[in-house]
Amino acid sequence: MRRRPWFIIGEDHSQETAVGGVCVRYDSAAHSMKTHISLAMAFLCATALSAQTFEISAFGGYNRVSKSGLGSLNLETIKKEDSNFKPGPSFGARFTWNTKGYYGHELSISQTNAKFRSNLELDSGFQEQEGKARIYLASYNFLIYMMPNREKWRPYITGGITGAQFGAPKIPAWSGGGSRSYGANYGGGIKLFPHQNFFVRLDFRHYMTGKPYDLSLPEPTAAGQGIDTGGLLHMMEGSFGVGITF
Repeated sequence: MRRRPWFIIGEDHSQETAVGGVCVRYDSAAHSMKTHISLAMAFLCATALSAQTFEISAFGGYNRVSKSGLGSLNLETIKKEDSNFKPGPSFGARFTWNTKGYYGHELSISQTNAKFRSNLELDSGFQEQEGKARIYLASYNFLIYMMPNREKWRPYITGGITGAQFGAPKIPAWSGGGSRSYGANYGGGIKLFPHQNFFVRLDFRHYMTGKPYDLSLPEPTAAGQGIDTGGLLHMMEGSFGVGITF
């Protein structure tokens, strides 16, 4: 009987199998070690991903579009107040990626059903006309939370960039088309988690973009008075939403 050397510790888990007349040595201990390493790495990856969360939410609210003047189509007597928006309801969706700590990245899209008023030229002269005008917003926001991830409530502040598409007003006498503008936004909100995979949220956003439709603005009326460029269009939106997290 052949004795094993004294310096070999433990059992020999290797096996020899004859395949096609050739003796193949199969090391079961090495195979078991590789399996354990693979399981450990899979566990570490799952743990890292579980520290991050993804959220999808839908919301509805009210967008208080500024009533400031947008300009005029009447080139004879140009008045800045000839055209303006009126506020309306809004709805949309948000897609959020949260880190394991206090930060998040969010993409949002929304639609506001506002109204547009303007003095337009008819057969009898310029008259005030009003119709629906849709405003589409797409934004990226960086979120800073006051509470860490996985907490039951998470207030936050946010800021980001915004693109706006202003649809053509639904007024028969409107001769122009739509308009596109860009700007920024800031705001805040709070998320409440009654369940690990479900939450409700309250949000406030202040959007600032260029004024749409490229309407005419009055010339300076006094020496030293600067040219009126129209300024910014301000929109303040409050909303309530529900979502899922995974």
